[in-house]
Amino acid sequence: MDRWETFHSGSASSPGAPDGALHRLFDDLVLRTRVAYPLDGDTYYRAESVIRFAHGARTWEWATFRSEPDGQRSNVDRLGSGLDADTMPSYGEFVLLADLITSGEPAVRYIRLDDSDPVDGADRATLERQATETVTPPGGSPLEARRYGVVVDREQIGTHWVVDGRIELSDWNGATSVHVGSAAKALAALPDAVVTFLRNGFDG
Repeated sequence: MDRWETFHSGSASSPGAPDGALHRLFDDLVLRTRVAYPLDGDTYYRAESVIRFAHGARTWEWATFRSEPDGQRSNVDRLGSGLDADTMPSYGEFVLLADLITSGEPAVRYIRLDDSDPVDGADRATLERQATETVTPPGGSPLEARRYGVVVDREQIGTHWVVDGRIELSDWNGATSVHVGSAAKALAALPDAVVTFLRNGFDG
């Protein structure tokens, strides 16, 4: 899987317009996720998550995370850190969601880990299949979609809309991301340094 999304932070300077991007690459049991969007001035928030999944299981083996400019970093081995098989770093929810869509099950429950502090930051979470409704992506046309919600302590902290088995739109408590067909569409008009990060990561 090689998936690109436009990111819409909802900032006052560009309401509704894409001002960042999100890239997910899942290959050989490794999910690599990069996201970038503007903060104040010319500064962009950038984050990169890498999660190695266990073969044939809904769990993971190790994960790394880094974000800037806040300087957050983590590197954790699940078994070595004593974390149970039902835990999941938050960026790994995408794989849980893909499995849930395919299985047709009503929900999956797990322990949601804070990517920047996976050992000490955890919440009980449910990823659940919800209603079918009409939703309109920023700058797009209305879609009839199945809604899936990420619920923590009875509060919905994330929402995904799925059409024909594909995640088309996500809401991150105000910010949104929209699936697009190519890197070129996702990266259009972004600064060169941000494009380089989204393509190659911090070490690229």
